Amino acid sequence: MDRISQRSIYITQEARNRLIGVCKEALPAEACGILTCNLAKHINSANKPVVDGIRAIVNNHPNARRSFSFDPADWTAAFFEAQKNRQQIVGFFHSHPSANAAPSLQDELGFVSGDETFSYWIVSFEKGNSPSIQPYVRVRDSFYPLSLVLA
Repeated sequence: MDRISQRSIYITQEARNRLIGVCKEALPAEACGILTCNLAKHINSANKPVVDGIRAIVNNHPNARRSFSFDPADWTAAFFEAQKNRQQIVGFFHSHPSANAAPSLQDELGFVSGDETFSYWIVSFEKGNSPSIQPYVRVRDSFYPLSLVLA
């Protein structure tokens, strides 16, 4: 797993700010959504995608303060919107309004395992106005943290 722990993921400053803003607006509930990349514009020198788009998806979980669930209609709209705008979905995000940025048991049960092409990001507001962002990749039912790099 050393090759995974050495992996980095890239995001523009504008997308990072939007990600934090979307998650902050949802408080005290968990926010959720997708991370996209315009491959024609944002590929770094290492030929890696750079997250440049954040699309919130309605959290329709009955206990939205502690869990999230994509609203099916909004998820479908987001998927087709990304295709229409030539954006590739490269990851998914959600927030932890009062917990740290480590995957919870609900996170582990709710994520698809084994697809290393997608990253899973958690935005934590455990420290109030100093949110932390931690991206992960899931491999064989385990989450591995990725290094976050501003592009």
